[in-house]
Amino acid sequence: MANSDIEDNHPTPFVLEEWIGKGRRLPIAIDTPSGLAEHFSMLREVPGDIKHKRYPSMDLSIESFIKYQLPKRTYALPGVEALECFKKREPNADLDAHTTIPLPSRQFVEKLDTHFRQAILDDMHSVINPAYPGSYLPLWLARYWKDMWEIYDLQETWKKGLTWLEDKMQGGVSETEYDVYRGAHKLTDILRWSEETNIAGAHGATDVFARYLSDKTWMNSTQINMMFAHISDRIEQDETLDSLVTVETLRLWTEIEKAKNIQYFDGHPPTFLRRLEKRILDREIDFLIFPVHWDAQKHWLTFKLDFQLKELSYAPPTDIIKKLQWWLKKRLDGPFENLGDGLEHGRQDDMSNCGILCANTAACDIFEDDDLWTTETKALERGRWFVVLVRKHIEDVSLSHTL
Repeated sequence: MANSDIEDNHPTPFVLEEWIGKGRRLPIAIDTPSGLAEHFSMLREVPGDIKHKRYPSMDLSIESFIKYQLPKRTYALPGVEALECFKKREPNADLDAHTTIPLPSRQFVEKLDTHFRQAILDDMHSVINPAYPGSYLPLWLARYWKDMWEIYDLQETWKKGLTWLEDKMQGGVSETEYDVYRGAHKLTDILRWSEETNIAGAHGATDVFARYLSDKTWMNSTQINMMFAHISDRIEQDETLDSLVTVETLRLWTEIEKAKNIQYFDGHPPTFLRRLEKRILDREIDFLIFPVHWDAQKHWLTFKLDFQLKELSYAPPTDIIKKLQWWLKKRLDGPFENLGDGLEHGRQDDMSNCGILCANTAACDIFEDDDLWTTETKALERGRWFVVLVRKHIEDVSLSHTL
């Protein structure tokens, strides 16, 4: 075989100089060379000494974090386009001063972030704050301003959460309710504001817990996964229940929902699903309970499968069982009889508590002593979940520090 017929598997080496100042347009993310992406990241990185001096310490508790003083904010839009604020001149400004003066408006900072990568390709070396047009700043100031606005958002989220707890502790609550709200408030003296949480089901930092401290905040997939993972942990503490019931997180429905037709389930399933199916076929599981997101209605649902009677039930009513029946028919000797809205559940009176109800429906179906959600206990349920999950996080962090 001639050398020319041999496929060259060596990628073309990345040469930064071929990209900068050559009139090139920013490629879409998937076509961006890794070397170029790394260059963008390097120029956006805020120096460590600035983070140390200007950012709130990662070790601050929520109570201390919300009191941390950030630069003042500006709300008026400047009379200049963001793209025009990137300059070819080298930085010349006093960084101590420019990291303490008022922040440019959020809208302007967001536009800077949008244009940042193209500005690098255009060989820009500095950025200006329109309020101080003679000062040429390092490019990472654009990231610093964006970070400051995001930290403000976190402060306001936690301030609202603590105010919510304080309001709930005011007169007219039972001793049980007061103890829950007071316990939650005390935990904010311990919980760190910017700490990664690795409890089961979690994804992100400790701000994921703040959603529980509100009457109106909708639960997202992270909160649902944390709650169902906790229910699963509770089952494992009971030998009898553990031999009968399995609780899954959203990963099950996420996989089932990928199906466009029943033939999808002829393929090779992911490891977790293959193991789950084997346990079901080996009759190691009688019941499977899991959450589902009904995209059309933006609503959380609870599903239950009975493998002894080959029945499925759910709460509240829905019409999204077709894909679930595909999976059951192809992989688990289905279809199952559809019992419909067959799980006992609370009656929601708003648009924000379906996630809490979803977890409560599952827990009440499994544990005899759990109380069904009511409109009178909806705030209490949020407070309880905050306490349970934050304590779990704190215990996990304490354990990891001792290992």
